This record gives sequence, structure tokens and C-alpha cells, in this order.
Amino acid sequence: MNPIEEYLKTPELDCSNTDLIALLIGGNQQKATITARNLFDRFGSLKKIAQLDARTLERFPGIGVASAVRIHAGLRAGRRSLYYQPPIVHIRTPQEAFHFFWPHLSAKQHESLWALFLDRQKRLLLSKRISTGNDQFTIVDPKQIYQIALYIQASGVIIAHNHPSGDPTPSQQDISVTARIEQVGSLLNIPLIDHLIIGNDRFSSFALLGLLCNSKG
Repeated sequence: MNPIEEYLKTPELDCSNTDLIALLIGGNQQKATITARNLFDRFGSLKKIAQLDARTLERFPGIGVASAVRIHAGLRAGRRSLYYQPPIVHIRTPQEAFHFFWPHLSAKQHESLWALFLDRQKRLLLSKRISTGNDQFTIVDPKQIYQIALYIQASGVIIAHNHPSGDPTPSQQDISVTARIEQVGSLLNIPLIDHLIIGNDRFSSFALLGLLCNSKG
């Protein structure tokens, strides 16, 4: 199987560094793979290759100008992604959470659950899709949420999922699942701040509805 077929078959699994460089080299994939192997034999590691400029890459046998630019630009983009700092976003109200979640969850045919992880100042540390289900429900394991929260040292969590029907009214299952998530958050001292259910252009907030323990009385 050539690198393109391998990548298309398992795009999110581990591709070897050699295969990734071969894909950037392009052209005949068998020749590109050989060139990529030779590149690693010469320079030793992906880190060392990433430190080369485009002109040095261009002079390597089997790599022309176009391939050199692709390799250099691809590895440069990868480095930038590691150090990219998103603008500071504060999520202080259910309305602000709704505006954040809405592009991800409105008018979808399947239920998905997203989570926002916040620091003590309600600044967004991370947003992540946790699970995707069918048109009726999505399976939610509190462990999926709180493993991330612990890893990034979040101080609070807001979750949201959509109702493909467009009606954001919480179901009994929504209420019971939310209570379970809130209980885990309480044990870990990382509170569940809110759970939003997104309809087509409407939402319900467990905090505003008084359905969370920390929002009662």
C-alpha cells in the first residue's frame, strides 16, 4: 500500500514520519518513499529535517523546488500550530456559551456533545467535541470530560449538546446524565458550570432553569 492509500485509509492513526515526508514530496510515491528514507538516513530525525531551509532541501537528490517548498512549508505550519495562542475568550454567561456553541451544534442531524474548559477567570482554555451519537441521543461518559479537565487543569466545565428536533427542552435522560456529570465534577472540585441544549436558534440552560445543584437557592 502506498503512502496516499495508507493515509486515506487511516488518516487519524499513526503514519510513519517517512510516509508523511513522502506525501509532501509528491509525485511517484514509490520514488518519494525512497527519497524520504534517504532524507532520514542523511539527517537522522524529523526535527533535524524541520530545521533545514528550502534551498538545502532542494539540493537533496530526488527533491526539486516544488517538493522542497512543500516540505518546508508543511513542517513550518506544523510548528506554528504547536505555538499558536488563540485570542483570549471569556465565557461568563449562558448567552455567551450559546454563541460559542451554536456554529458547532445548530441544525445538525445527529446529536453531539461539546465541552468548554475554563480557568478561574472564566477564560476559555479548550473547546472540544466529546462524542457524537445518532438522531436520538449521544452517549456521554463523565470520564471523557474530566480526564481532559484534569489534564489541562481546568477550574470549570460547560457542556452542550444539540437536539436535532430543534426543541431544546431537556429530556429526563438529559437531566439524569447531567446530574451524573455534575456529581463527578463536584468530587473533583471542577464544577459543571452549565449544560446547554441547542435547538435550531434557541437554547435551554440548566443553570438558568435551576437544574444544577450549584444553581439552586
